[in-house]
Amino acid sequence: LGAVFYFLLTGRPPFPDGPPAEKRRRHSWEEPARLEHLRPDVPPFVAALVHQMLAKYPDLRPASAGEVAARLDAGTGAAE
Repeated sequence: LGAVFYFLLTGRPPFPDGPPAEKRRRHSWEEPARLEHLRPDVPPFVAALVHQMLAKYPDLRPASAGEVAARLDAGTGAAE
């Protein structure tokens, strides 16, 4: 879900260049370009959430899509 969100915001996948094997390696070991640099208009809480969703270790990612939705609602004030 993090990679899809990243693509929707940037128009490109987190690791756009290289052969498939290289992309898989980069997904496992590298951080993608920061959203703040590619899209400075994206709210900081959204950029932070997307990068957390792309965390290499599952324990560092949001636990569910519901958690992602709740954090987006809270960040936009929709929960108030």
